Formats: sequence, C-alpha cells, structure tokens
Amino acid sequence: MIESGVKEGAKLVTGGKRWGDKGYFVEPTVFADVQDNMRIAREEIFGPVQSIFKFKNLDEAIERANATSYGLAAGIITNDIHKVMKFSQRVQAGSVWYDE
Repeated sequence: MIESGVKEGAKLVTGGKRWGDKGYFVEPTVFADVQDNMRIAREEIFGPVQSIFKFKNLDEAIERANATSYGLAAGIITNDIHKVMKFSQRVQAGSVWYDE
C-alpha cells in the first residue's frame, strides 16, 4: 500500500519502512498531497498510516468522506462544536471522534 501511494504521486513525508524483522510491521507513516483517486485514499490501511487531504470547506470534506465503500471511523479536529455536530450527523462512519 505504501509503495502504491508513492507510485501514484502522494508525498511520503515520514516513515514507510518495515519495522523490525518479525511479522508485518511498518513505521508510523504520513502521506501528504493525497488525491481521492489514489489507492491509499480509497482503501483502508490497517497500520499506522495517515493520509493528509486538503479541502475547501466542511461540506466538501463530508461529501468526500462519504464517497467510500468503507467508513469504519472518521475524525474531526476543531474548536467549533457546531462543526463537530454537523460532521458527526452527516458523515457515514461507524465511529466519529473529535479533538480540539
């Protein structure tokens, strides 16, 4: 999955290498400049991998978050409780968390 992110043009900010010599572990990894059509955006990665997306407003973020076949969890970071409520009511995810 990490190789596909790099190949499709996402910027590997940190991590991405194997962790240890036993099992299937990977370093905590962060991608920037991720586009919605990339594999790392469309499929869930079960590991410490974070993709960073840019969006213009909350409605766009919700629309894009709901354009997936998965949706196990979603999160929002804001100091505006009204945005938290709107996001949690409209995003289609099993769990929604927020932080200030």
